[in-house]
Amino acid sequence: MKKVFSILLATAMLLSCLGSISLAEGDKITLTIAYNDSNDQGEEGYRYKWIMDTYNAWDKKDSVDIKIQAEPVTDSDFFTKMQLQMGDPSTSPDVILYDTFQLQADIAAGYFMKLDDYVANYGAWNDGTYYEATKAGVTAADGSVYGIPSDTDTRGLWYNKNVMEAAGLGRDWQPESWQDIVDACQAIKDNVEGAIPMWMSSSAVEAEGTTMNSFLMFLYGTGERLVDDSTGIWNINSQGMYDSLKFFSDLYANGFGGEQYEVIDANAWATMTEYLMADQLGIFLNGNWYPSNFLSTGMYPWEGYEDQIGFAKMPNQNGDGYTTLSGGWALTISAQCQHPDEAFEFMTMLMDPEIAYTDFIVARGDLATLTAMTENETYTSVPFIDLATSYLDFTAYRPANENYSTISSYIYTAVEEVVTGTSVEDALQAYNQKVTDLVGADFVKDCGHTAE
Repeated sequence: MKKVFSILLATAMLLSCLGSISLAEGDKITLTIAYNDSNDQGEEGYRYKWIMDTYNAWDKKDSVDIKIQAEPVTDSDFFTKMQLQMGDPSTSPDVILYDTFQLQADIAAGYFMKLDDYVANYGAWNDGTYYEATKAGVTAADGSVYGIPSDTDTRGLWYNKNVMEAAGLGRDWQPESWQDIVDACQAIKDNVEGAIPMWMSSSAVEAEGTTMNSFLMFLYGTGERLVDDSTGIWNINSQGMYDSLKFFSDLYANGFGGEQYEVIDANAWATMTEYLMADQLGIFLNGNWYPSNFLSTGMYPWEGYEDQIGFAKMPNQNGDGYTTLSGGWALTISAQCQHPDEAFEFMTMLMDPEIAYTDFIVARGDLATLTAMTENETYTSVPFIDLATSYLDFTAYRPANENYSTISSYIYTAVEEVVTGTSVEDALQAYNQKVTDLVGADFVKDCGHTAE
């Protein structure tokens, strides 16, 4: 009888243990991490490796699972999908790597969690570890913080040294005004047979790339801004906007740009890169991340690229300085997240250079948001990093305004219109009307440009 009782007791204890194990396993939480994998690199992508290498070093991996949601779509489709998913607790990711240009509008829509209490206790946020300027992109108009900036950038004029030399401009080129750019384009057209003088994002299909990487680099060079951040009043009908659109119009009218069908095609970027590598393109207005494509792990491996291209500062319109813009991406937490403590802790782990951040930022080709990276030899050995970082000394940022992403769509539409034959005046007036209709007459300022 005692033997039977012992067996029953042992069985009961085993079942109890199994129940405890089952309960513990049931208590394990899952964090879904979403990002845009526009090149469809899957597990070979640098973002995937960044997340998984960090997770494998996390001391909470026994209690937290990570689910990666990589979306092989365009940026605009990614934002649309995230907005739909974040509106429903059953589909919302927990942590989202988000472009700061769209962040303000989606903060206003209530999609993201306010992180003020978390960053208040995050030492690196308060001890100078992060560049103060990079915090602007994740700070809303109300002063609250909604993300951790993962990477930032600057923009300038990439140029092919062989083409510039053949055009009589030398291998080290630095324009001081818009006219200098025009003169360089003319020299390339006259002296380098078959070469396209200049390329820049100029279509609606490139969306924010056209607005930020191209148009705003001209507009800000006139001394103007889109909106008064302190009042929320948008500038319309301005001379600077007219001059900027006219530069696009003239570029293509004078035969300095690529073929129209190639420029507005969804594969424009790939086409342009092939021309640049083949010494058939002179100047390319774009961001500091561009050469990451030429690394051995990039989309277009190019041995010795650092000796074949240069990176000039974008000059202001009339020679009174230089212009660049900075943006970047941020790690954010959905307002629907059920485990924000674990989500925020994992985000801080992602930003640790001793774990996986260094490999990520080098593969990304962008600028680090951490000041200490200037002493990281792996990072600083990347060609052009120091030069691109120095452009932060005169950088500007897009408006921290919830209407920016919509108004950006009006801008890149206007750019494509003038590239494809609409008059600058008509495109500008259409833009003026759209902005007025969106924000209301009380929130626009007519800057008084008159038709020429």
